[in-house]
Amino acid sequence: MVPPQNCDFLDAADGRRGGCAAPDSGDSSGGDAAAIEGPVVDETGRNRIGLSSGPVRRMPVGVAMAILIPALAFGGVLIGFAAVNWWGPAATTSALLASLICIAGSILGLMVGSLVTGPQAVNGLLLGLFCRMSLALGAGMVAMIGGKGGNGFLECLVANYLFSLAIDTVLAVRMLPSTRVLRGT
Repeated sequence: MVPPQNCDFLDAADGRRGGCAAPDSGDSSGGDAAAIEGPVVDETGRNRIGLSSGPVRRMPVGVAMAILIPALAFGGVLIGFAAVNWWGPAATTSALLASLICIAGSILGLMVGSLVTGPQAVNGLLLGLFCRMSLALGAGMVAMIGGKGGNGFLECLVANYLFSLAIDTVLAVRMLPSTRVLRGT
């Protein structure tokens, strides 16, 4: 006989108690899996598992792009000002080009990542990260081989890439479809 699992939860909205059925209580789960009593989402659409304030919805691609492009442009301007202060006015073109390469890589990465849905959505996120990285890395390699990495181009490319990586990661994770996670002890 398997002892019952303790997977009680408290709904944060109204304080009602819920729980999981014991595996030996005749449920149809077939053994070790716990069945949830009642609906997972209540009548107002709030998630009743854990202390979550509500279900997480997938961010549309258009909303992600509307956040991404202005944020990266703002970061590119800040990095450009730092580059001009460090390397002089000749670094303006290098900073602009590095910013445009990272913006293009970010757009490409989010678009490619959004094409893969379903259970393979995390693989789509990783494919988007690869596209983003390969564009910036390729531009850096071309600049190094061609000897055109002067005026702070490589430094601006790295700074823009790291800034865009942070924003892209947050947006790409928000674009993943949500899944229900049961927390039990």
